[in-house]
Amino acid sequence: MDRTPRKPDPPSAGRSRGRTTGLVIAWTLAVVIVVPVVAVVGYGIYLATPQNGDRIAEREAADTAAVIADEAVVPLHNSNGVLHAEQIAESVFLEQPDPRLADERNADVTVEVLGWDGTTNEADGARVDVRIEVVVHGGSAGALFTRDRSAGHAVRCYRLTVGYYEYDEAAGLAPIDCPAPGSSGEFSTAPDPAAPWKVESASSPKNEKRLLGLLSEAGPDSNEASVLAALEEAFPDHTVAVRREGDELAASVMGPGHRDCLVGVRVGDDEPFRYTDFPRVQLEIGELGCVPGLYWSNVTAH
Repeated sequence: MDRTPRKPDPPSAGRSRGRTTGLVIAWTLAVVIVVPVVAVVGYGIYLATPQNGDRIAEREAADTAAVIADEAVVPLHNSNGVLHAEQIAESVFLEQPDPRLADERNADVTVEVLGWDGTTNEADGARVDVRIEVVVHGGSAGALFTRDRSAGHAVRCYRLTVGYYEYDEAAGLAPIDCPAPGSSGEFSTAPDPAAPWKVESASSPKNEKRLLGLLSEAGPDSNEASVLAALEEAFPDHTVAVRREGDELAASVMGPGHRDCLVGVRVGDDEPFRYTDFPRVQLEIGELGCVPGLYWSNVTAH
């Protein structure tokens, strides 16, 4: 075992360790003190810098267009699968503020339909052009630790496209060039007064009452021709048909869509009734369709 006495450290080594410890403490204090100060100053600069109103307006226009595209397919889901672009155009007007849009206080949003063309069963689909204008008013957001905003303005135009039997979550949406102020767009905005969807649904309560009333007036000996003539007079805008099998008399009224179907039946002197116990698939194109024969097609129902 070495019993040689250990030599003491030179004075310079102690001073070196002391300087190192001092530097560590100094840097630690700098981090603890300076970094929060820098963060506070940076956040203060951030709060003092107003939000860009034009960017807010652009974002609001895009969000509004997305909501319109989402709403545009709702009429298709509730229809017979074919819609005219004018029908879709009627659905694009939003009541502001919409809860699905960002809450941009003091922002005015205006939606204008530029025109429409086509139907959902055409190759190009039903197309609707819209212009969205957003005006952001500058000022304070009205809450503590929130940024002010500068005034801003944006005008964006979009084309909505809905195809046949398109059950997507939203219509196709593409930005387009806005026409010059005061000029018309590519498509017309003239309503079609004779559009088929403006015809009252065949299945409405009023039409059901009308059909059953006519069947009540038809006696057991009424022939198909006389009943058909009465139906054609009562439903001039619909497709009607009549069929008799013994003491069973059935009549059908079809609306503008092939799924819009009303069938009434009277058996002998009994009260007439609306018949609905048939598979809805029989109304599809290529199937039986909306005809009186729907009553006899489901032989287990009566």
